[in-house]
Amino acid sequence: MKKVESHKSKPETAPETTPGSPPDAHVKAGSQKTPASGPGGAAEALEKKIAELEQANAELREQHLRLQADYANHEKRTLKRIADDVDRQKRTLLLALLPSLDNFPAALAHAEAAKDGGPDAVTGLVEGVRRVFQHLLDALAAQGVVRIDAVGQPFDPTVHEAMMQRCEPDQPDGVVLEEVQPGYRLEGRLLRPAKVIVNKHVTNQEPAEAHEGASAEPGESGDGD
Repeated sequence: MKKVESHKSKPETAPETTPGSPPDAHVKAGSQKTPASGPGGAAEALEKKIAELEQANAELREQHLRLQADYANHEKRTLKRIADDVDRQKRTLLLALLPSLDNFPAALAHAEAAKDGGPDAVTGLVEGVRRVFQHLLDALAAQGVVRIDAVGQPFDPTVHEAMMQRCEPDQPDGVVLEEVQPGYRLEGRLLRPAKVIVNKHVTNQEPAEAHEGASAEPGESGDGD
């Protein structure tokens, strides 16, 4: 009898792998794509960055020009508003002064009549001048201008300007005796100080000191000779 040889199928051989690598390492290595590298990829990234910066620069420049235009328009509006306010205040002041100007012809007419008239003509002249003066004060007060009190008040260097001193023993020392020129405040701030004459009591010692000072000058000049 012949022996029947059994044919056994050969086992499939596993793909060769390097020691220490996982069984599917060769599959992943074949399926993955390497990223773009080299001079071409770097240039493309640089061009993209430059385009982004140019776009940002254009947006900032446009914003800067827009702000410049807005500021120029705001400056023009502000200057025009200031000019309008000044013109309006000047107009208000001039309109307030015009009635006083209108009263001068009447005052001059009373002055002409007073030349050959009696006491009534003089009284009319004085009343006309007083009316004009009071109207001017009212017009200035409407603009915030107030006259400073001077006569009979203690001398105040912040609002008074001493022109000279005079001795009146029956009046307090340092009091304003006479007003040479009135002073005014504008809305509480000094507009012009009042020029005044101030009372100064003279003691017995002051003339002696003045006399000694006067007599000392010739002696000093003699020493110099």
